[in-house]
Amino acid sequence: MGAPWAGPRSETMPSGELTGVVIAVAFGVLAFAVSRYATRYFTQRRADREKAKQAAGQSRQVRRANARRQR
Repeated sequence: MGAPWAGPRSETMPSGELTGVVIAVAFGVLAFAVSRYATRYFTQRRADREKAKQAAGQSRQVRRANARRQR
């Protein structure tokens, strides 16, 4: 049994150990990808929130100026 490219069986790890390593590596890659995506997502949301806050502040100033002009 075993992978044909792994050479003679005596030189390879037991298949249970190899499976554990493969699962660990896959889990690590998945965790890395999720953390990268989450970082990008939350950074974007923060930027959008700041932009909205600035826009709200500007519109408030404009409304105040318009009210002054009407008086």
